[in-house]
This record gives sequence, C-alpha cells and structure tokens, in this order.
Amino acid sequence: MGGPFLCLQLKPVLMEIESRSSRKEYAQVLAECHRLYCEQRLSLVKGIALQRISEFAKKEALPSLTRSACAYLMQVKLIFVV
Repeated sequence: MGGPFLCLQLKPVLMEIESRSSRKEYAQVLAECHRLYCEQRLSLVKGIALQRISEFAKKEALPSLTRSACAYLMQVKLIFVV
C-alpha cells in the first residue's frame, strides 16, 4: 500500500492536526510532517534535477546554461509545491 491510497488515509489525519495546530504540540507535529514531506519530495526530485542540469551543462555555454537551469528549477519548484 502506498501512493494515492496512503494519501487518502493521511489527508483526514493531517487536516485534523492542522485544525488543532493552535496548540503547541500539534503545531510541532504539523511542522515535523511538513519537514518529512519536503525531505521525501526532495529525495525523489534531486537525482533527476541534477541529471537534467548536467545534460544542460554539456550542451550549453554558461549564460544559456544558467537560463535553462533556472527555468528547469522553477518547473521543479512548481511541481514540488503542488
């Protein structure tokens, strides 16, 4: 079990934690959940992002590489945030 099924199970739990986050202990749990979520997303995205930037570096001069890399990282950021 994982993926979408796990998300469906976690969503109501996280919503409940968020609704109680005015209390310090729930705010801490919520912050830890956010931290863990970001760590997991980064572990999924990091390898492919580094690979794509390396591919850009082999093909492009520095100014063009910088533009391409920034554009790519903005796409990754948008995916990461959603």
